[in-house]
Amino acid sequence: MLNLAVKEGLTNKEDGPISQLIARIKKTVAHFKHSNKAFSEFKDIQENEGLICHTLLQVCNFLF
Repeated sequence: MLNLAVKEGLTNKEDGPISQLIARIKKTVAHFKHSNKAFSEFKDIQENEGLICHTLLQVCNFLF
């Protein structure tokens, strides 16, 4: 029930702040997925800072 309530809250407000945030995140992740240079720099920064190397995941359409 909680999952359904959250999903409903996220999908009903097309111009709400959460939807705008999700749209910006999708655009940012897409940029890194399509730019080898940006993705390489992203990995280099993680390594130089001693962080765990994470990858960016694109959102699954069935969630939103």
